[in-house]
Amino acid sequence: MDMCEDKLEMSKSKSFSPTNFPPFLRPSLRARHKAFTLVEVVVAIGVVVFGLIAIFGLMNLSLKNSREANLRQGLTLVIDQVNSYYQSQAFTNALGEVPATNFFDNVGEPLANSSGAFFAAQINNVTPPNGQTNASGLPPVDTNYLGILQLKIAWPYPADTSTNISVFSVLNTSANFTGN
Repeated sequence: MDMCEDKLEMSKSKSFSPTNFPPFLRPSLRARHKAFTLVEVVVAIGVVVFGLIAIFGLMNLSLKNSREANLRQGLTLVIDQVNSYYQSQAFTNALGEVPATNFFDNVGEPLANSSGAFFAAQINNVTPPNGQTNASGLPPVDTNYLGILQLKIAWPYPADTSTNISVFSVLNTSANFTGN
């Protein structure tokens, strides 16, 4: 029986069941089922949820790293600004302005007062008295030529839960150095 005869017989029988179709037109067993099983749905949901949990976990980690990088950048800017300010002052003016407290916002920009401050920078003169050894046992310092300033930065202001302490020197470039 060829294909034309199959079609003719189907048209005569007027009943269309999957068994009356020629083999190449018969729907397969899988094609007749148009829905997913419960197991397939649960597995698909599990895979999607697992993927979303991994993505949100990575987002949280990247946000934390971004915040830390911004904090380090602001802290570095504060240190650079304070150091540059005192290095650019005349020796006696630089040492005469300490102790001092300066305030900065969360990106390291200076503020006129503590309102809106994130960083609080305290500057202290830790130069030992002329000719005396300091507490760490370093050789005596001639205070006519060198001043040592300590910069303590605390954040977030006013809670001050974290601190960074830096030390920098201020040289008297207008003094005449005498070599020994």
